[in-house]
Amino acid sequence: MITKTVGIILASGSSSRIGLTDQLKQFYLVNNKMVYEYSLDQFLASNLFDLIYLVVNEQHLEMIKTKHSDNHIIKVIAGSKINRYLSFIHAINDLIASNYNDQTKIVVHDSARPNINQTILSDCINALDHYQCVSLYQDIASSLIKIDQINQSQEHLDRDQIKMIYTPQATW
Repeated sequence: MITKTVGIILASGSSSRIGLTDQLKQFYLVNNKMVYEYSLDQFLASNLFDLIYLVVNEQHLEMIKTKHSDNHIIKVIAGSKINRYLSFIHAINDLIASNYNDQTKIVVHDSARPNINQTILSDCINALDHYQCVSLYQDIASSLIKIDQINQSQEHLDRDQIKMIYTPQATW
């Protein structure tokens, strides 16, 4: 059975955590390029993917489809209005309907994190030869506490035992 590699770039978020109201961060122009395009360009330039899903909100769906209609590797679909997880599920359901098999390697990335590079993508995919799931993480330098329902400190946490994960994340 031939192993396929599929990328999923999530670009349907509402930017609510950073409080944007005028425009979604993934569609901001930076040096005449939308933020999501920096991630997409790295996925494309890597030549590692058989298919790349670009999951966007309904408001931008037709514009983004038109923009990438000449690239047969990119499939633009609508994401969830509710959360990131459901947008990911939209892509997985489409992938299943497209008859991809259980040997498909899947790399998911948040479009609002444009500092991705081809080496990171390759390392994530290669790590799937040894692990079922992989994720990037970084150490936490700040002090951490656990709080209760009324925001009272309950205990200090050992930051050496806690990591901050981020995308890309990959799985079989």
